[in-house]
Amino acid sequence: MAGKITRKEFNSVMKLHKIWVKDNSKGQRAVFTHTNFEGFDFKKRDLSYVLFDYCNLKETDLSQCRMHNTFFTNCNMDSSKLYCAKGYKNNFDGSFMNNAVLEGGEFINSSFKKTILTETILNEALLGDSYFDKADLSDTWTYNTDFTRCHFIGSKMVRSEFTLGMFSSTVFQNSNMSKSNFSETDFEDAVITNCLLNESNFRYANMKNAKISDSSLIETIFNFARLSACQFINSNLYKTDLMGTHLPDTMLQVTVPTVVTYDVINNKVISTTIEKNKSVCFCLRTFEQKLNILFKQGDLNNRDYNLYIAVIKYFRAARKQYKGGN
Repeated sequence: MAGKITRKEFNSVMKLHKIWVKDNSKGQRAVFTHTNFEGFDFKKRDLSYVLFDYCNLKETDLSQCRMHNTFFTNCNMDSSKLYCAKGYKNNFDGSFMNNAVLEGGEFINSSFKKTILTETILNEALLGDSYFDKADLSDTWTYNTDFTRCHFIGSKMVRSEFTLGMFSSTVFQNSNMSKSNFSETDFEDAVITNCLLNESNFRYANMKNAKISDSSLIETIFNFARLSACQFINSNLYKTDLMGTHLPDTMLQVTVPTVVTYDVINNKVISTTIEKNKSVCFCLRTFEQKLNILFKQGDLNNRDYNLYIAVIKYFRAARKQYKGGN
């Protein structure tokens, strides 16, 4: 069905669709292609198994709709409302959902591949086991949103808000996650490979058992994050702030020279390099040696020197069980 659709035409199609859902040998599945629904009110409708392809769904109201195995492929859904819409195994591949509202929605095990979700509101949405390959979630606002066991392959998540988000066992690969706020998020058992996390905020995040490899974390903040058994492998941690983190069993071992900076007092930075296959313990010794040189040269006052030494003692105490010694 193409062109602008009327309420009467839609209801007629859905009447046959309802019969088809109960018995596929009867009625007819609702399939809308290149159909104009702009501004249409779908509120509280059951759209399960309906197929929308290349449709104009701009500024439509899909609030509280039931959606199971519903397809919204290659559609324009800009500024659409999906408040508390619920369903599973939905497909939004290739659709534009800029400035859409999915707050409180439930889209479990759904596909958002190549979907544009910029400036979208996803607060308290349930999106577990979904795929966001090559999706764009830049400038998106989420709060207490569940992304458990999701896949972000080649995705963009720049300048977005993910406070209290759940990313446990989620896979990130070749994605840009820079300049975003991941404070108080749960990344337990997450796998992050070849990603950009520059200037992002992970304050108070749970990174237990997370594996971060071949990634860039320049000026990333991990203040008071839980890093138990977290691995940073072959990654650039230049000017990364680890102040107040919980570090037991954390592995900062790398396979190529990597710059690590502890930015702990007054934004003063003293850089050091973890050499090939050396651990954070080696880094602390090098860091202390460099401090002593700067102090002797008069480039570091007594107060700041003592504060940095206190930080080193803190890290050593937290890492005392790490194989490699102090």
